[in-house]
Amino acid sequence: CVEVALEDTTLKFDRILVAAGGMTDHVLGRNRQLDVYARTITLFRLTENDAKRLASLPSIVLDTPEGHYILPPIRYPDGHIYMKIGGDPIDRPLTSSDEIGAWFRSGGSNEASAAMTSKFKEYFPRVTITETKTDACMTTWTSNGLPEIAALSSRVSVATGGNGAGAKCSDELGRRGAAILIPEIEERIAS
Repeated sequence: CVEVALEDTTLKFDRILVAAGGMTDHVLGRNRQLDVYARTITLFRLTENDAKRLASLPSIVLDTPEGHYILPPIRYPDGHIYMKIGGDPIDRPLTSSDEIGAWFRSGGSNEASAAMTSKFKEYFPRVTITETKTDACMTTWTSNGLPEIAALSSRVSVATGGNGAGAKCSDELGRRGAAILIPEIEERIAS
């Protein structure tokens, strides 16, 4: 049994997958193994018509110094459809959970968001943007540039270290991490 303490409650699990991004080292209570950098994202709220028109758009990785990526239209929990662009011109290392918390409370870089908005409008000039939101994000890098997807014990596995690509492939990284704990997942997908 794996016990997890959350404030006044202790939860018990048979197995857990730690997929905590830049907080992974902290959650696992291990020495720093991951390099974590501050990033800014900008969300562009679309009209329903633009969202339908762009529904088959794949994730896009732009060959820019900032490493911009653009995600296709996605319906968010607020019920609206947004396209997301991420990237940042500056690598701001985040070396502690306190620094990560402060970065997320900051809401991201307005300067980086302005540059992303310009880039988005350049690539999608006919899209009607009904609202723009800026937020803080982070990217997590491993020392070898490969995701860390591994069993740490018979009950604890980890899936982290998207190395700048986590936003585009997080579903698959999570599935692979879960398949380590629950091998039947891999068998079901293969058949």
